[in-house]
Amino acid sequence: MPRAPRFKTGAIEDLFRQLRYAPTETRERLLEQAERLAVEVQPGRAYPEEFVVFRVTGYRPRSLEPGVMLVGDALLADLAVFIRRLSETLPLPSRSESRGESETIERLAERLGVTDRTVRRWHQRGLLLHSVIDGRGERRIACYAASLEAFRRRVGDEELERAASFSRVESEAEHAIIAEAIELAQKERLSRQAIARRLAPRHDRAVETIRSILARHEERVGRRVFPGIERTDAQERRLIVRAASRGLLVAEIARRLGRSPITIRRVVNRERLERLRGLSVTCVKLATFDLEGAAEVILAPAWVRFGLAPPATEDAIAMLQSFPSTPGPDPASLEARLAGYNFLKHRAVGLTSGFSGEPTDERLDRAETDLRWSAMLKRTIVRDLLPIGVARVNATIARPLIQQSAEMIRAMLSLLIEAISEAVESFDPGGRHRIERVAAYAAERALARQGGVEPVGRAGARHAPGSVPLADPFHRLLSWQAEIECPLRLLRRSARLSGARRDVFAARHGLAGEAPMTVEEVMERFGMSHRRIDRLLREAASMLRRSDDAVT
Repeated sequence: MPRAPRFKTGAIEDLFRQLRYAPTETRERLLEQAERLAVEVQPGRAYPEEFVVFRVTGYRPRSLEPGVMLVGDALLADLAVFIRRLSETLPLPSRSESRGESETIERLAERLGVTDRTVRRWHQRGLLLHSVIDGRGERRIACYAASLEAFRRRVGDEELERAASFSRVESEAEHAIIAEAIELAQKERLSRQAIARRLAPRHDRAVETIRSILARHEERVGRRVFPGIERTDAQERRLIVRAASRGLLVAEIARRLGRSPITIRRVVNRERLERLRGLSVTCVKLATFDLEGAAEVILAPAWVRFGLAPPATEDAIAMLQSFPSTPGPDPASLEARLAGYNFLKHRAVGLTSGFSGEPTDERLDRAETDLRWSAMLKRTIVRDLLPIGVARVNATIARPLIQQSAEMIRAMLSLLIEAISEAVESFDPGGRHRIERVAAYAAERALARQGGVEPVGRAGARHAPGSVPLADPFHRLLSWQAEIECPLRLLRRSARLSGARRDVFAARHGLAGEAPMTVEEVMERFGMSHRRIDRLLREAASMLRRSDDAVT
């Protein structure tokens, strides 16, 4: 599916980022309101930003600067992009009572006697396009009858006829393109996509335009003329995925394998999707999860976003020394973190299931980041509840656990962490029990199953901080943690990074105890382009891997 054009104004782009993960009913309502506004916008006028946000969302934000105006032409183009991209998150049918029948860009262009490129230019001028699901369950970019009629009223029949007249002049050029394409297909057995890439610079056309011309030709003759999309076998797919995981650029992988970047990205994203779908992610779903604005409410508290436990080597002695001076866990923080923990898992599962078509980088990144965030919350919750379990151990032995042998300290902490982790996983935040009591009961049961606590080795020992390291049991609280988080051995070496690489890598993985970020969120945080963020992350990962290889 062709990528949607970029936004021209930051206002509509920010609005889209805030709303694209809202509940389905909310997104459907926003889509309809944006469509109504797009019909009314006049290119030559200017519109207050507050007015635009209010017309789309129904509320008046206080955070906007007063007096900011949006030019009608740019606003119209951005509303068209907003509607198209928001529709990609919804299961819109190819026929709607309010919008009428839909036509793909190719069919619409052919019926009106224009080129695909002309339709895409109209899209920038306010022709609304939607992502719809056709009868085969596949997503297509299409134009509803109501959208075409609204655009016709805006520009007039003369504009459409003039475009059709110009396109007829180009028909001879299309015949030449088709003839060259057939020759390439016969001589070199190139795929339709490969042929389009070869011919695009020769004819000064976009690759997608050439591909559409070839697709229409096949549709007219009623048979396949050009080889299908590039196919990859299992061995090549494994090679592609491994190369991508090692930080190689998509373009570089494509060059080495003689494939198109589109094919490489499709293979990588499909593998990411299948990996996410294969994880055993479960959650306790609360009734509030499906309410409008649930994400903004549940994920807003500082307890959910800050002060989180990043994956790191755990020093058992330093951890135990902190317990006596640490008050009992704050019930409000536990409640907020438990709700956020389950909501993030619920949202991640929703992002990776129940949709057809090719997964986008943004969708997969959001799901992966949600799972990393939820893992950090789980680690934090278990860490905050662990003193309760240690107190139960201390109540059954003569000396505190911190004064027992290193072997016993490791054994007891591992036992308690596992028991409390299981209790957290099945705990219903909406129930009548408190998690502190459930955790205490889980610790007592674990100790009872073991037959009590018998001191092992020499007691009364004094351990220096760092002398009793744990193999980070907090990194194994969930069966899928290792699949979704950066390898622990690399995270432990992240202090060796410096400058922008360190800052971007830390923000991406939540190493400062803050919620991990998607690539888009990192871009916003540091004001950098996607290309620069991607390069810094790849360089950081490469440096950490080289450091790890040197040690091993």
